[in-house]
Amino acid sequence: ITLATALISAFTEQKIRSSYAMTGELTLRGHVLPIGGVVEKVMAARRQKITNIILPKDNQKDIIDIPKPVLRDITIQFVSEMQDVIDLVLLDPPEQRQRDIDAEARNQDAEETDDDAS
Repeated sequence: ITLATALISAFTEQKIRSSYAMTGELTLRGHVLPIGGVVEKVMAARRQKITNIILPKDNQKDIIDIPKPVLRDITIQFVSEMQDVIDLVLLDPPEQRQRDIDAEARNQDAEETDDDAS
């Protein structure tokens, strides 16, 4: 889900909240599948002072293995679909995308060049 989030962010030019750590496998249809090593991944995020963690919904059963003091310091969001991840971590889109601004500038340059050639 992390790579998919990065790609969606790049294409839409929406920034990602930096206060989140996430892990999970993703199907081609956008379903988030469970992963292994939940305890280790949560502990690593906490060591990096990341307190918001996104995990697959099917990994809820693994939470009992995480020490209670760690659970008090973090917020875990469980997701089952990629849309859930997007809703949590992507910030509002920019008013105008940079690629649209660049395309408009290229079009204006092309029009000016055509006018100069006439």
